Amino acid sequence: MANNTRAVITNVSNAATTAIVDISRVVALISDVSTVTAVYSLYTDAKSIETAGYATTSDFYKMGVLYFNNGGGYLYGIPLADTAGNAAITAKLATLENISDITFSFGGVLMDSTIGAADEVGNDTLATYALNKPYHIMIDSADATIPTAGTTDIFSLIGAFYAGLTGDNALVVPNISGFYTGTDSTDKFLSCSAMGIMVGKVIGSQTLKFKKPLGNNTCQGSDSTGELTDVELTFILGKNVNVYTGVNERAGKAFIKEGTTLKNSSYVDTSFGAIWIKENIDENIYNLLLENSKVSINATGYAQIESKVTPIFELGIKQKIINPDADVPFTISFAGNIATRTIAVTYTYVKDVAGHFVTNTITITQEA
Repeated sequence: MANNTRAVITNVSNAATTAIVDISRVVALISDVSTVTAVYSLYTDAKSIETAGYATTSDFYKMGVLYFNNGGGYLYGIPLADTAGNAAITAKLATLENISDITFSFGGVLMDSTIGAADEVGNDTLATYALNKPYHIMIDSADATIPTAGTTDIFSLIGAFYAGLTGDNALVVPNISGFYTGTDSTDKFLSCSAMGIMVGKVIGSQTLKFKKPLGNNTCQGSDSTGELTDVELTFILGKNVNVYTGVNERAGKAFIKEGTTLKNSSYVDTSFGAIWIKENIDENIYNLLLENSKVSINATGYAQIESKVTPIFELGIKQKIINPDADVPFTISFAGNIATRTIAVTYTYVKDVAGHFVTNTITITQEA
């Protein structure tokens, strides 16, 4: 994201001088076709999208309705025409990040364009480009090979990319999640509902699993009833793809499974929490340097930085991003390089983890 973009929404923590930026709750929707001429437009409800000129039958309008109905509050519409070649999606993201005539930042990205396996072919792939970016991308796909053993769908390819990471890159929290929308062509934007759910409440306060999206149908499959088969569901979840279904649940109760990113044992709520922590740290350090005549490479300067960063971690504990029961919930350490005038700050924190499964053991005894 360009350094000259600043957040539009702020909250203030208990430390009166420390701004807590909530940009992780601002979402950009990249649109193929726009009826407006502006480089961007900010929408706060479905009516504002209709007023801008989008037909209620358009994909953009439908996506906005799902996003807002599920809790989303701020949506930037970014009209970008399709570009040719495998770099189409990454080119759009690069353009989005470098829009220079607006003052905004964002924590989530949705797209109304078709994203397929071609976007993971070649050197300029979506997963490669998005690695370490400070936003979470949600992608829908109805590719019929997803609920199979096939490995050529976009979700399998991104999953393979994550699995192949080594070194420091292997420690990066993945920021792409996939949603299988099944065979119902009228219901293809589960990602928009999921994004609305995740940004509709304080970041860190909820997991995506178990949520019932408003406005979506359960995923259709090849079963005679129209539902997914057990085998199809196994393949979908095995690829770390999310799906809205009631298959194998009590009384067929439907909800989003499993709230994952496209990497094994990695979850959407953890990704949003990491984005929130990073963006707030970056913002506060940036303002510290702007607002002070000098931040020295010594204990005094380190203390200035710590005073701006500690409240972020403390609020992260309250928001359930960071585990309060950990022996050391977070750490901050410093190293200065006089020659390059650089202060290297290293942060660690213990993530707060949502329970997705509960096992019950009941022992029955008889009184002697």
